[in-house]
Amino acid sequence: MALWVWVSLISASAAPFPAWLPEGQFEQVKKQAATTYRPFLVYFFHEADRDSRRMNRQTLEDANLALYIREHYLAIRTDVLAENAQVEIIQQYSVYNFPAVLIFSPEGKLMGRTEGYVSSETLQGILAKHHGRIDPTHLLPQIALVQPEEVVAMAEPRGTARGGANGDTPIKVTDLQTPAGMTARDGSLTPLHLTVSGFEDYSLTRLERTEDNAAVFGLLYGSYTQADKLTTHLDRLKKFWRGHIWIFCEEISGTLVYRLALGQYEDRETAEVFAESIQKLEKVSCQVLVLSQLR
Repeated sequence: MALWVWVSLISASAAPFPAWLPEGQFEQVKKQAATTYRPFLVYFFHEADRDSRRMNRQTLEDANLALYIREHYLAIRTDVLAENAQVEIIQQYSVYNFPAVLIFSPEGKLMGRTEGYVSSETLQGILAKHHGRIDPTHLLPQIALVQPEEVVAMAEPRGTARGGANGDTPIKVTDLQTPAGMTARDGSLTPLHLTVSGFEDYSLTRLERTEDNAAVFGLLYGSYTQADKLTTHLDRLKKFWRGHIWIFCEEISGTLVYRLALGQYEDRETAEVFAESIQKLEKVSCQVLVLSQLR
């Protein structure tokens, strides 16, 4: 009786989960992954476990991890102590140490797992490694957009004013050349800005058009909600990258999400070759984009 009351009190005080990690059923997300050809992860936890509570409050609240997962994975969570716990999945994959993250390919095959607490940086590195094993010729070339309420929450952490000591320095948009919109995986549209103040040399307005208006491909290297991190990654990238670099942004509910893209390739096959090279050199899994469709 005392144990039940203790567990109930812990569950009642549990922090809310981010919108990108909903409760879900394994078979449903497996089917969705096969349809969209995206890998997926399942997060197993219970609030009575200290490491689970720590991971819920620290790792899962990291903004960069959230952006990465939204762009590269489907994700669900399951509380192993809940009445609707997916016991058959827990038994099938021998999930007995918590918290645990199981990583699956788009075909539903187990690619990897973590057990116990892991930091956001470690988890993102593991996810990137497994994402790099997926055949890129099947991946959708669209950018997965963050939901407005998530961007605001990530750009303005609790107790910190925007533009304060956390280094989240806003970047102003000076060239509001906004196409009709860019289709996200959920079918919604979002304004796209081709030029960002301070990064005019990397504007998509400089993208060279082909005579026959053929598609021009590139690679999505990273997404950022903080200007400082964008600048840091850009400076490091320029030390070894000699090709085109593009910086553009999406404005969602007044907040900007910055995208860093590379290259200007005539076909998808060439872009994939460079993506593989970057994966080996930088351990970064790049997504193929049709740059000419963003203009």
